[in-house]
Amino acid sequence: MNRCGRALLLGFLLAGAQGVSAQGLPVIRTVEVTEPRLFRQFWSVARDTSGLMVVGSSTGFGIYDGQRWSYATITGDEAVRALVTGPDGTLWYGATHHFGRIGADSLGRPVPKPLLPDLLWHGNPVGDISSIASDGPTTWFQTRNRLYHTLGDSVAALASAERMGLLLQTHAGLVVHRVGIGLQRVAPDGFRPVPGGASADQTEVFTVAWNRGDFTWLFSRQRGMVRFDADGLTPTASQMADSLRKHPAYRGTPVGDRHFAIATLSGGVFIMDAEGRMILNLRDDLLPTNAIYNVHHDAEGLLWIATDNGILVADLGYALRMYDSRNGLLGAPTSMVRAGNQVYAGTTAGLYRFDAMSPSPRPEAVPGIGRVYRLDARGDTAWAATAGGAYRLVGTTATRLTDGDVRWIRVAAADLVGIRNSMLFRMPFEGGRIQTLREWPQPTQNLLVRPEGIWLNSVSTGPILLKPDGSQKSYGIRAPGTSGYHEINVLSDTLWMAGAFGFRRYQARLDSFVHGSPFGTAVDTVSASVFFECGNERWYRRNQRLIRQVGGELVTTPYARIGAGESVQELACAPNGVWMAMFGGVYQITDPDRHPELLFNTRITRLSVGPDSLIWGGYGTPGTYVFPYRDNGLRFEYAAATYADPAGTRYRYHLEGFEPDWSGWSAESRKDYTNLPEGSYRFRVQAMDVYGRTGRETSVAFIIKPPWHRTWWAYTLYAIGIGILLWGIYTIRVRRLMREYNLRNRIALDLHDEVSATLSSIGYFAQAIPPDNLGTDGGKYLGLISESAGDAKEKITDIVWAITPENDDWEALFAKCRRYADDLLESNRLQGALVFEPRPGGKPDMLRRQHIWLMFKELLTNSVRHAGGTRVDISLRETDGRLELDVRDDGCGFDPESVHGNGVRNIRKRAEELGADVFLTTAPGRGTHWRIRMTMQARRNPLTS
Repeated sequence: MNRCGRALLLGFLLAGAQGVSAQGLPVIRTVEVTEPRLFRQFWSVARDTSGLMVVGSSTGFGIYDGQRWSYATITGDEAVRALVTGPDGTLWYGATHHFGRIGADSLGRPVPKPLLPDLLWHGNPVGDISSIASDGPTTWFQTRNRLYHTLGDSVAALASAERMGLLLQTHAGLVVHRVGIGLQRVAPDGFRPVPGGASADQTEVFTVAWNRGDFTWLFSRQRGMVRFDADGLTPTASQMADSLRKHPAYRGTPVGDRHFAIATLSGGVFIMDAEGRMILNLRDDLLPTNAIYNVHHDAEGLLWIATDNGILVADLGYALRMYDSRNGLLGAPTSMVRAGNQVYAGTTAGLYRFDAMSPSPRPEAVPGIGRVYRLDARGDTAWAATAGGAYRLVGTTATRLTDGDVRWIRVAAADLVGIRNSMLFRMPFEGGRIQTLREWPQPTQNLLVRPEGIWLNSVSTGPILLKPDGSQKSYGIRAPGTSGYHEINVLSDTLWMAGAFGFRRYQARLDSFVHGSPFGTAVDTVSASVFFECGNERWYRRNQRLIRQVGGELVTTPYARIGAGESVQELACAPNGVWMAMFGGVYQITDPDRHPELLFNTRITRLSVGPDSLIWGGYGTPGTYVFPYRDNGLRFEYAAATYADPAGTRYRYHLEGFEPDWSGWSAESRKDYTNLPEGSYRFRVQAMDVYGRTGRETSVAFIIKPPWHRTWWAYTLYAIGIGILLWGIYTIRVRRLMREYNLRNRIALDLHDEVSATLSSIGYFAQAIPPDNLGTDGGKYLGLISESAGDAKEKITDIVWAITPENDDWEALFAKCRRYADDLLESNRLQGALVFEPRPGGKPDMLRRQHIWLMFKELLTNSVRHAGGTRVDISLRETDGRLELDVRDDGCGFDPESVHGNGVRNIRKRAEELGADVFLTTAPGRGTHWRIRMTMQARRNPLTS
């Protein structure tokens, strides 16, 4: 599609001195200033490098992030007259009594940072800062008679005896008008002449300049507008100059490379082109006031307008223009059609036409026509159904064809079909006799003429086909709880219906509607209200959003702001764009292919503990924050530095170290976390604007410290405490063992020295008495005394050995057992194999050692003294953590059931105390075999522990 004017930033060209306000208007909205401390008279506006909007009012300055306002006051609530973002990103301000930069305090809140802190009182010699400009590394602040400028870290002043105008960026450099001298270039060491500067009027005050490279447009209150070049100042005679003489220019800003916006004190905003011609005037029919103090054009194509009654935004970068009562189009649009080089728009108040070929079309009323219901066209001719009859439209000529109340009119193959006075009629193209077809009193949503007949559609009946043979068929397709199919239209010669539950396609062969979608399977069941075709493109509206299909691809984001809250009545295509009739006005998409492009910032605007305790206010650069564990509930607030439609912005977030991935997109601009565990985190956030563009993400790192009982020093105290406890337990244990050790030694010593010695003496005394002197019985008893004393001494020796601490190991036990076995076998002249394999290391407890020894001694004694054999084999070894005692003889054996002595009973009792397994194999005449298996460690016995 050929679309003229596509390269123009604003989408329109010169309209001449007449009817500038009749052109298509940009989308304008009021920015709601919710900060009550900001007085609504705004003097300055600027956008800093992070994307924040900063405005200066009569009571200080406010910062807007797209979601909320923050406020900072100048000393004494001074007015902020000027705001400029320098080349290095510094945001400079000029107030009524001082100047400086906007910085951040310790909590990240915006605060003024004065360059002259000793001059912060009213009545000081600084004066009112009217303008600020940067010239390379130097920033200049202008008052009536003095220029202050930065000089490294200090400030210097350049005085002028003559009154000065504002600082102006021109092709000759940074200049200022000194009244009575002319335009002069400013430098740190003084004023310098510039070519042609002396020709300035002696009393003229210049307020705005637009540098065009080889010349500069200057604007003054006396001559309006002049051209400044090497030849001097040349007056300009134009409608723009005349308007500026009546409405003095106050501030200005470039709008791209080809246009310039001027704020005037009484005429609103003028927008001019490079040739000095006015192309648009935004006045009080669009704005709340004509008193404009400042304008700023940002990277999004938004023109910020500072007025004496608030802040407005005109979206000049959006390829959308609107026409309503403010530019001469009256009434609510009802229908739209293109015929040849004309686009016709019917409204409830009349009929208007637009030049379909002009890049700057204006609505022109067609006289004599009132309320328009519907339009239709073929070739260069259009027809209108109006409250006063049917009309044929050719160019600027309207011919009435019928009278009456004509609600619908459609082009058939050779004539027209319409609804007049509740009757369906047919008539020739040029007018003439009307043929009444039938009565049709119902409100009609759609009327179409097709080869299969005439289609009529209403809410009450649904689609009805009047066939050529006079019959009719109803296609009342309706889903429960819905309003049926309320739209019927033709796309690529195929009839479609759309409604609350999707699309249906008419098949003439079946004479029925079948399921399908002209927009692909992605939207085959999606509700659609209206749909149209423009050449090779298709458009439809659903969920208050306009969607375009080009080559099978659905495009939504460039049109996200069109149709929200309004109903698209009809759509028409023309070389200068796509036209839509909506309830609120006629809209023109000047370039459907132009998608806004901007890489904007996402900003964290506030970090607080809970809802109230501010940690960082969002201005400047955040640090890495460390929070005690009691402050583990955090709130993050964020905003996107995009202002075309802040309400349409969506956000997603991700808390690294806590959440596995990004959240979904939502309109919520705040996230709360409660009871975060200790650890290191990074909160990330990213925004997506109304056009589907994603901005740069931002993040802030923080640490939640552990609670005091999980800190390193707490663990150190725990370790020290445990060490002290273990040392105490160890000390008590050692002391107890030492007491036991000393007691055992003392008992062993006493038993050896006292009891054993006494028993030895008794034995010696008994042996010293001659048996012959005692008689038969006395000798027997004396022998018993000597034998008993020997047995008692032997048992005492065993007890002493058992309780002596030095014998508390396996090696000592095995050695004692081996010595005893060697001595006993040798003394009784018995053969045998002795296997003793002691367990390396380890110590059995005293009772366990004693039981093993006495059990070994009992087993070996029984085999040697009572078995009567010739061989005894003994094995004592450790196998797989268990102690195995094996004693085998070739003696007489015995019957275990008939033996009731203490020997066998004592062996089994001691084995039970040890938790051992006892295996006895014996029989009379077949020898005896004892096998005892036990664990190396003692089993806890409550009776013996």
